[in-house]
Amino acid sequence: DDTTITLDKPRDWPGSHTAVRVVFRNQTKLWCHFSGEITVATVDTLQLKFPEELFMLQRRQHYRINVPAGSSVTFLYNQKKCKLNIEDLSAGGMLLCTKDITGLPQPRHTIKNISITIPSEDKVAGAENGLLRFQVKEAEVARLFRNETSRTFCLGVVFSLTPAEEERIMKYIRQRELALLRKG
Repeated sequence: DDTTITLDKPRDWPGSHTAVRVVFRNQTKLWCHFSGEITVATVDTLQLKFPEELFMLQRRQHYRINVPAGSSVTFLYNQKKCKLNIEDLSAGGMLLCTKDITGLPQPRHTIKNISITIPSEDKVAGAENGLLRFQVKEAEVARLFRNETSRTFCLGVVFSLTPAEEERIMKYIRQRELALLRKG
């Protein structure tokens, strides 16, 4: 609940500890941990005060956020304009998804004149008419894979950002992260 966490007691619990560190994987398979104070120990459970901090360990170089539904990207590839949905975004790149990969770039191919459009529910600096737009000159497709769950093809794209482009995207990512944390 909002004040306590109840855990199964480990079989080899010594019974003498009053503070613990809980390490686990969340639903997205990221390692997480928090420290807690034991308030009650029963035969098969440990009850802890609700932690003040939760730490998530990511191996990625850049923090990645899920973007709102309806986020899209357009870019040029082989003099053809392409439009795809964005799944997530970081200062290092983005994950794009589509049902059909016909005519789309393969790994190690470059895309240019990238325009990212994100619907903005909150009052985000730089948003106009409920849309936030980012321009990126160039990026490279790092990988292409099929997501069996959503039955889509996904392209992992790595940006080649100028410092100004990187700063603007990082600012949005921080704002979005804080907004998501506030919503719970």
